[in-house]
Amino acid sequence: MSKKQRFVVYAAAVLSMGSGLQALAQDPQSVTSGTALNTVPASGPVSRKAQLKAERTEARAKRRAELKSLQGAGYQPQQSSTDYPQDLLNAQKKAAATGARQ
Repeated sequence: MSKKQRFVVYAAAVLSMGSGLQALAQDPQSVTSGTALNTVPASGPVSRKAQLKAERTEARAKRRAELKSLQGAGYQPQQSSTDYPQDLLNAQKKAAATGARQ
């Protein structure tokens, strides 16, 4: 297909879509009154971002507390061990037993 033919097909597609675009346009009254522009609160994205940050901070604090509890029960994550899964399970059981007594 030549460039000219592609251009004609593209132009025809754009022109045929043009009639449907009027349905998507804003009415002039809503633009002048400002209702269409002010429907989203100004703090919407900011508060969502702050909420996500708070959730990440809380999850991080929870993971750190769990790791500290496991380390207190004898788990050492930096130590390379062939008994890794069993060491972790033993520390989890010990931490759970210690937590249940408190």
